Amino acid sequence: MATLAALGSALCIGAADFTGGWASRKQSPLLITLWINVVALVAVAIACVLGGPRISESRAIAALVGGCVSGAAINLIYASFAAGAMSLTAPLVACGTAILPTLTATVAGQPPDAVQGVGIVFALAGVIAITWRPPARSAHVSLSRRALVLTALASVGAGAAISILLLAAKGGSAVALGVSGLSRLTTFGTCLLFVLVTRTPARLPRALAPPVLGAGLLEVSGVTLFLLASSLGSTAVVAVLVSLNAIITVMLAQTVLREQIASHQRGGIAFAAIGVALLSAG
Repeated sequence: MATLAALGSALCIGAADFTGGWASRKQSPLLITLWINVVALVAVAIACVLGGPRISESRAIAALVGGCVSGAAINLIYASFAAGAMSLTAPLVACGTAILPTLTATVAGQPPDAVQGVGIVFALAGVIAITWRPPARSAHVSLSRRALVLTALASVGAGAAISILLLAAKGGSAVALGVSGLSRLTTFGTCLLFVLVTRTPARLPRALAPPVLGAGLLEVSGVTLFLLASSLGSTAVVAVLVSLNAIITVMLAQTVLREQIASHQRGGIAFAAIGVALLSAG
């Protein structure tokens, strides 16, 4: 049951990332992120009313901070997906998201074990292969400097948000639900602030309403399945399975958008996936 829930989580999150990234190419990523979070916030609010979450003051503060960081990270992720090929940006974001919590643990006095050390090597090798642009490869997609900068910032932001929220959510399903609800509230608030400050029109085009609704529901479903899987099985195994969400995004990008990537970039994606899995397993 835990394995099925974790795989379902990876499928939902990967599909949500692709759908949100695709919509961000049609409209401002700030606007798309805002409305996806509107959908997610409503769904989480209903879950909190039904589930009766419990959370201490210190965990609540961490959830609020983590939600703010998550809001910035989600905007950066969708912006990076809109600026470059999702087949390449999604694995890079996944690598950063996996590596940063490991580095945070190292600074806190918990250095990576042998498995995570190998994972870092694989992840870095994947990053190098994905971003390397040899001459005479014009037929294949590549990443611009802007896409690389956005992807790097998205990786750091997502990694920081996960590190904060994972620490805050320890303590059972009721605590995790409370952290999820509070963090989603501040994530939405952060996205709304970005829209107001940049004076981005808040009206969502009717044609984009279905994919945005789908992305919001997929994201909520992915988070819910992740919490369910974590409560039913090994956290390490669940983390490895859920980390495969980037592969779902890559598969959808290559199937739906027909993104053509070079053979060495395919190898880089495989190395990145292995590296993320090993880092999650440590």
